[in-house]
Amino acid sequence: MAGIAFGSALIPQLLYTVAAPVTGTARTAIAGSFELPTMFLVGWFVFAEPVGAAQWIACAIVISAIALTPGKSIRSIAANIAVDRENRSMR
Repeated sequence: MAGIAFGSALIPQLLYTVAAPVTGTARTAIAGSFELPTMFLVGWFVFAEPVGAAQWIACAIVISAIALTPGKSIRSIAANIAVDRENRSMR
């Protein structure tokens, strides 16, 4: 039981941490935002937990925010500085 709990907590966090710098800030935020609607659906389907109107409204707001977020890959300021330094050193 402890192994399953440890693995289910560690593996997704490790994948998220490794992939976040590669994916960009906007796509990372989108991926992180999908957690709440996913947990609502898992609780509803797997554990037969009731999902009330407040949860459905929250889910709709999160999905609306995800849909409005541009999927364009935007690098962080630190990544831009690192790229600029590399370009200057190659000149």
